[in-house]
Formats: sequence, structure tokens, C-alpha cells
Amino acid sequence: MKKVFFLSLILCLSVGACKMAVESIEILSGDFEFPKLLSLSAMDSGDWNLEFSKPVVVSSLDCYRIDGERTPDFENGLTLKTDADLGTDFSYSQVDGKNISVTIPSGVDLPAIEKYGIDGTVKDSNGNSMRFCGTLKRFSNPPPKFILNEMQLSRKGEKFKFVELKVLEDGNMAGAALLWAGKSKDAIRYEFNDIPVKKNDIILIHVLPKNFSGEIPEDEGKLGKAKCKFSGAKDSAWDLWVREEAFAISKSGILVAEERSCGKMIDAILIADKTKDGWNTRIQEDIAKKVFTSGVWSGGYETKYAFDSANLKSGGDGLCRSSGDYGAVAWTRVTNSKLSPGL
Repeated sequence: MKKVFFLSLILCLSVGACKMAVESIEILSGDFEFPKLLSLSAMDSGDWNLEFSKPVVVSSLDCYRIDGERTPDFENGLTLKTDADLGTDFSYSQVDGKNISVTIPSGVDLPAIEKYGIDGTVKDSNGNSMRFCGTLKRFSNPPPKFILNEMQLSRKGEKFKFVELKVLEDGNMAGAALLWAGKSKDAIRYEFNDIPVKKNDIILIHVLPKNFSGEIPEDEGKLGKAKCKFSGAKDSAWDLWVREEAFAISKSGILVAEERSCGKMIDAILIADKTKDGWNTRIQEDIAKKVFTSGVWSGGYETKYAFDSANLKSGGDGLCRSSGDYGAVAWTRVTNSKLSPGL
């Protein structure tokens, strides 16, 4: 039960003298701050982790498969569950005071991506409680291992920006993601759909410019079927398309490959003007620190350890991975004419 406390002031007015006096004040002390849900993320094991702002215990928890797309009503704390949703077996455990792990048993013949709703209430040691709800994704296939391989971060003529990935181990890209931290105050994320890939497959993410007025090809993501007029499409690669408004990469920023969206970082590149002292935004600095501590970038997280953006001239210059190492030493500048997307 939520506890609400009031500060009581009783005022007495003297009509003739227009005086106001405080008769009594009652001051309450203690911890009246309600818990907050800080993050809801998928773990490598397939479990979900709920992180709270303070130690809590679970009062109630419900987890269920949801039917179609719905957005949780955080403001009003309304449940997502409807009659069309399916109950499911699940369990949860207290990892530590602030973290709770939720597990759904594995099944057979499951779709690559399952959507779930979660609804619960927690309280702290003083009885302050909060209700939370959200949506989660569960992936029934193991993720592949892949790396950033080549990229063009500025546009020239009819050639679009792109990011190329190389698959090192079989798996399904469902839920994998690319995270970009540029000059805006927020990072942006591109999440992959159900794409079963094999070792040595190439994946191309083409970034359509803001003034592009055509439609994205219907054969998106089908290996060997990218027969279309768009520059850079290759029969030898998985061709994917995203509009620049949704994934505005540029020649200065941080690009991160995530095994699962908001999950384990498996590769990254830091690109910055090394003559400047520090990153452009706080989010860039925070992500650079996480990249470095995750072990997918060497040297350090400061801009002096980044690939120097001054080496990337305007007009379509790109970056190509020259080794399997992590850090600036693994990347070289490639002129527009020598870029080879999809090969």
C-alpha cells in the first residue's frame, strides 16, 4: 500500500490586526521516496533483469504473452493484459536487493521473437510501493556472432550511407541491434528482425537519405533477392533498409553492435576529432566508457583513443576493418572508389 504523508499547518487569522501566526507544525521524518524501475533488459541467458533504484521485494508479478502491439500506460499504471493474451509459466528470483530476474521456460517450435507483457508491484523496507508495467521480447534462437566490417558514413551522389556486418557464427539476428551515439542528446538504435544467418554471411544496412521519396524494397532482408535500383544493393548480401530520420549516422560518433538490444556489446567503433578535448555530448561519453569497459575497444574511452574523424574527407570516404583486433588500429580509411559493400 502506498503511504502518503502530509505536512500540517494550522493558521490563525486576527481580523482586526491582520496578523497571521503558525499554531502548530508537524514534521515527519523517514524514507518517503518510492522505488523507481531504472531498467528492464534482456540478459545473455534469455532471462530478463529488472533493476530498481533501491532494495525492494516483490508484492505481485504477472507475465504473459501479448497479442499484437500495445504500449504500456506508465502514467496511469494500467495493466497491459487483455482476454486475448495468454498466460504463461514463469518464475522470478531476487538477484540482489535492487535486481530481480524473470525466467520463462524454453519451449519447442516457438517463433523467433515472442512478445510478453509484465505487470507487478514492489515495495521497499519502509512499505513505499510502486506498480510497473512494460513489454518484453523473448528470442527462441541463439544469437549469431558478428562484427562491424565496413561503413560509409557520408553520402556522395547516388551512393547512400551504409553499415556492413560480417557473420562469424550461425544464429538468428532477431533482437540484435546497432546503437549510434552522434551529436544529438539521445542515442538511436536499429533493431534487427527475424533473419537466420550463416557463418561468412554479409549484412548491409542501407541508410536512405532524408529527401528519398521512394519505397523500401519489398524483398528486404532476403539473401540473393535484392534486385532493385537502389545504389549498393548486392545479390551476395542480406540487404536491409532504414531511413536516415530513424538512423542518422555520420562521420563523427560511436557505433556499437549489441548481441541483443540493450544487451551485451560485441563490437564497436569510436570516431572523433582528436584535436578536440572530450566528446560532444554526455551520452557519447557514457557509451564510450561502457564500450571500453566491455572490452570491445582498446586504449581508453577518451577521444584521443578514437579513430580520427579528420581522416574522413567529405565525399563518401569510408572505413574498412583491417584486422580482428579492437580499437582504432583495426580500422583504415577507404576512398569511395575502393569501398566494396556486400563483398
